[in-house]
Parts: sequence; C-alpha cells; structure tokens
Amino acid sequence: MDGWLHSGDLGHFDEDGYLYVSGRKKDLLITSGGKNISPANIEAALMDLPLVEHAVVCGDRRHFLSALLTLKPDVLQQFLERAALVAMPLEQACRHPLVLAELQAGIDHVNQHQARVAWIRKFTVLAEPLSIEAGALTATMKIKRKVVIDRYREQVEAMYRD
Repeated sequence: MDGWLHSGDLGHFDEDGYLYVSGRKKDLLITSGGKNISPANIEAALMDLPLVEHAVVCGDRRHFLSALLTLKPDVLQQFLERAALVAMPLEQACRHPLVLAELQAGIDHVNQHQARVAWIRKFTVLAEPLSIEAGALTATMKIKRKVVIDRYREQVEAMYRD
C-alpha cells in the first residue's frame, strides 16, 4: 500500500493540512452523467427539516436524485393541528397536499445549498417508519441504505417513471 491506508472514507485536506472526512466511498452515488455524489450531507440536511425523520437519497446510475422520506409522527400531528385538519391515518396524512407542499418547500431550501447536480428532483413519503426491528436501521440508528432502497424498489422506480 506504499504508506497509504485505504479506509473507504471520503474527505479532503484543508490548506493547513487537516483531514476532513465527509462520507464513505461505498455510499457514493454515481449519476448516469458520471457525477459522484455523497448522499450523507444531503440526507442530513433533509433530516434537519422539521417534519422529516429519515431520508434516503437515491440516484445511482440515474439522471437525477430522488429521496425516500419518513415523517416524525408527533411533528406531523402538530402540523395537521396548526393547519386545522382533522385527525387522519398516517398513510393519508403523508399524502395530504399541505404536507407535501411543506416538504417540497423544505427540499427547495435544501437544494439551494447544493450543487445543481445534487438537487432532489422528486420525493416519496413512506407511510411506515424505518426501524431496527424491520431491518432498515442499525443498532446505532443508522439507515441501511441498500436494505431501504431494495425494500422500496417499487416506489423508487415510480419516481423515475413519472
């Protein structure tokens, strides 16, 4: 290895020689246009949106990025109450036009802080939460990207069909 350690991490050195780790190579998405995008920062920004509990960015070998989102039930309920909407099942609330508009506004804000190639163009809200028991999260609550994308393959494909 000639003095190098291949850890699988992505990063950069600043002008003072400090190393900053920004993601994992295995989590790298490569678009159909050949752009390499680390989804971790985009997902973190999406999960900073008040309604979003989990975000999984998709787009490997695709011409744009999309996202699978789950919502925080308590924040969703508060949002619905503020909008004077009657209580409704989670599945129905996840598809309500006001909820989708709120999410789109948040995604538009996140997109403004990304390179254009890293913009989220479409998203799908999953009605069921991601959990350890369902195999979608690790014991440390990290998302198992491949598991989630495989499990929701139909929803992912639908975002690229429309």
